Amino acid sequence: MKHRLQVLAIATLALLTLATSSRGDIGMLDPAAKPGTKLGPGYQIAMSVSVAGVDERELCGQFPLDKEGRLEFTLGLKPMEKLPLKGLTAEEARQRILKSIKEYFAIPPEVKVGIAQIPRFQVFINGAVFRSGIITLPDGARLSDLLVETGYFPSADLRAVLIRRQDGRGSSSIVRADFARVLAASSASDDRFNDPPLENGDSILVSLATAPPVPQTVMVLGEVTKPGAIPYKKGMVIKDALDSAILSPAADRDQLILRRPKDNSYTNINLTRALKGEPTDNLKLNPDDVLFVMRKDSGLRYAVMGAVPSPQTFEFKKPVTLSQAIMDAGGLKPNADRGRVVISRNALSDPTKSQPITIDFGKISRGEMPDPPLQAGDVVQIPEHRKQNNGLLDIGLMLIRFLLF
Repeated sequence: MKHRLQVLAIATLALLTLATSSRGDIGMLDPAAKPGTKLGPGYQIAMSVSVAGVDERELCGQFPLDKEGRLEFTLGLKPMEKLPLKGLTAEEARQRILKSIKEYFAIPPEVKVGIAQIPRFQVFINGAVFRSGIITLPDGARLSDLLVETGYFPSADLRAVLIRRQDGRGSSSIVRADFARVLAASSASDDRFNDPPLENGDSILVSLATAPPVPQTVMVLGEVTKPGAIPYKKGMVIKDALDSAILSPAADRDQLILRRPKDNSYTNINLTRALKGEPTDNLKLNPDDVLFVMRKDSGLRYAVMGAVPSPQTFEFKKPVTLSQAIMDAGGLKPNADRGRVVISRNALSDPTKSQPITIDFGKISRGEMPDPPLQAGDVVQIPEHRKQNNGLLDIGLMLIRFLLF
């Protein structure tokens, strides 16, 4: 009876041992390891090999790679030939290990491999980054990995990241990376020029972006076919600017206004002499100067006077009707007499030959009569209800005021 209990105890202990050893667990892995991380010298791999759910203890645990990136292990307590794993991912290493050991087992073993520890190195970074100073990175880290660790200012100049590298002989070299091009890439790419692998002791500088220089210009406005800004060139004169802008047919060849914002001054220029290159008028320009080409006075005008908010004289640039002229003057006042609107033909061009025409503007507003067009030299007189003066007297008074003022 006692012997049977001893056998049962031994069997139970053996089962518990098998249960606890058949975990197939490779333990904690390096958080910096990625599926594409390549193994190299100094790496430690976590490996678990099991057969039929039972761990092979010799092949379970952490194993360092030697200085050539080779795995050294034993099988059946017998040293095996070192297995080269340098440059392989964890999955590729698993397949190579399985291939090298499966012939020693009657049942194909289950192999698990992970990267337990990646060697670290240090670099120094400063400039337009949120975290500067010494940064520790895993082997194989690139500029992109470093900038993920440190972050960078929105104003950082990523087009010219400088990497100073020592060559081991006391001299250094500069690597210039355009990391902005990496960020602009539509898909992931292995750009080893602009996202280079970093090395221990590298010093990285991320500068602030400088604002691009504002181009210097001269503004040409008014009666030109190409108004707007013209690039300023050293020694530019008025004629150079006007040749680029091209004058319109309506340009006043006798008058040009030059404004200099630097001292807020205005200068009247004779445009004809400037275009001939005469130094008195063809002045040298400065950046930001403004040239305003005036419109040639045609001498053709019409006027709207009387019971309107803005009585004034207008230049006759295009055909205009009586209604349009009254609207341009602000419309009719409440006390305007709509029934006795007077159009005096030629009152501005030759008052001695003025011909008054009385119109009922109310009928025009109601669509009962056509809206008459004005002619150059016309004066529109809008009388007020309260006044009973003779219409011709009103026009005479208006003309005196117009000619005097």
